[in-house]
Amino acid sequence: MDSLQSENKNLYSRWESGALRFSRLAALFSFVLGWAVTLGWWLHVPVLCNPILCPVPIALSTGLCLIALGVSLGILSSKRNDVWLLWLAVLAAFLALALGLLVGFSYIHVTDLDIDSMLLGRWLSPLSPVGHMAPNTSIGICLVSVSLLLSSLRIRALHWFSQAMAIAAVGLSMAVICGYTYGMPFAYGIGSMSPMALPT
Repeated sequence: MDSLQSENKNLYSRWESGALRFSRLAALFSFVLGWAVTLGWWLHVPVLCNPILCPVPIALSTGLCLIALGVSLGILSSKRNDVWLLWLAVLAAFLALALGLLVGFSYIHVTDLDIDSMLLGRWLSPLSPVGHMAPNTSIGICLVSVSLLLSSLRIRALHWFSQAMAIAAVGLSMAVICGYTYGMPFAYGIGSMSPMALPT
């Protein structure tokens, strides 16, 4: 019986370390992609805004959210328990959530803010007529942000909700990937609104 428990504990430990490694890799990828997109918009380098040359470039606001989510996930998946790092992770996730909500509210006409034009200001370049975060990108960013905020609380009962939010974001992403793969625009765009960029 003891050997079975030790095998289960060992298997769980290996699974947990693999999940943490994947989380760190995802955080690094999000952070690097976010910085590439941000620099692409500010330096007028289209290939950085659209790294795999899909029909839609990644919006500047999406790039900034990717940076914030990468920072938050990287901190939360590290083994360090510094309070100031935890607050930085919460702040980064909250900033991504706020930006995602502002864009979402602009789509449902609660606010008239054009976040990408405000962020770029006079540096706005004609990279593409589509330079706005898509509504489904906004939903995905909000889901991931809430998931990270719930994870940062480190309350075991909230981990189920956190995981449910993360799984919903993965489902949304998979629908977009299938839409691009099989040529179904309704899977990556909502009506006449900006479609979601594939790398997002």
